[in-house]
Amino acid sequence: MRKTIILTGYGYWISKKGDLLVIKKGGGEKLEVSTGNVGQIIAFSRGLGLSGDAINLMLRQGVKLILVSRGRPIGMLQSFRKGAPVKLRKEQVYAQLDVRAISIAKSIIYAKISNQIQVLRWLRRGRFKRKPDKADLLRDSYSEMDFIRREVAASNLDINNYRKRLLLWEAEASRVYWDVLSRIFPLELGFDRRRKRFEKPSDPFNLALNYMYTLLASQIWSFIELSSLDPWIGYLHMDSNRRPSLVMDLMEEFRQPVVDKPLIEFFLGLKDYEGLIDDGLDRGFLKDLSRLFFDRIREKVSFDRYTASIEGHMGRQPKKLARYIIGKLGDYIPYNVV
Repeated sequence: MRKTIILTGYGYWISKKGDLLVIKKGGGEKLEVSTGNVGQIIAFSRGLGLSGDAINLMLRQGVKLILVSRGRPIGMLQSFRKGAPVKLRKEQVYAQLDVRAISIAKSIIYAKISNQIQVLRWLRRGRFKRKPDKADLLRDSYSEMDFIRREVAASNLDINNYRKRLLLWEAEASRVYWDVLSRIFPLELGFDRRRKRFEKPSDPFNLALNYMYTLLASQIWSFIELSSLDPWIGYLHMDSNRRPSLVMDLMEEFRQPVVDKPLIEFFLGLKDYEGLIDDGLDRGFLKDLSRLFFDRIREKVSFDRYTASIEGHMGRQPKKLARYIIGKLGDYIPYNVV
């Protein structure tokens, strides 16, 4: 499998030497890598420069370059498509106006709450099995979330307000989910509630969540582009010029399996939290988180009668959604293996 290179910090220059990409950093660090061994480069860095020859080589060899700014992907270097999916793009828009939009959004919210419940059940069965107070707390929490999930399943939604109702249920379930996690983590971790990037969190768990969610967004966005869907036309999140709504939609089903569960396990296994933060996340810790993320998505699992790496399933989901939108698939089933 071709690897992913992540660039963080300031002052990278990417050039070409034969069939190699040469990545240099201002301080003198240098990496030479064959384009046959690298699938994508994710750049969180400012001051990034590329030579024309390097761009040409990356396009010819299918090496994706994903640029990230302020916690979200802002662009991607890729070659032109060989064809235009006109019918799919039209149906993607039309689907926002009929029952397909409700079905897609409802299934995503149901799956997300189910995945959150699975995480809490996993914690109760495992680490907190012999701690009755926390085990009871976890059980009470996922029982409350199950009630919300059943409300979602039983709902009869209208095209004019389905997003608002579904997002209210999602917010309520997430409030319960993050609240119980804040109560089982050690106090010294400093995690009191979920804080997104714009809320400027200072605890390492929220910072790590935001970083790994950014990695997840970059992967989902890339796979949506490969499926020929428009990443800006979604069904759960409102269309916006500032964020790709379909990327946000399809991220929901992978947040718990790919980010939350492995990150919770990682933090609960730490004996202390010193050295994780240095004006943001420590550079060494960023490498640990990147390794955690990519090791996780390379794990093989069975879902929807198909066995593949989680990354493989991430690539299949947009394609399945496209088939549902154009009527070649009876329903859309979000990823639900935690």
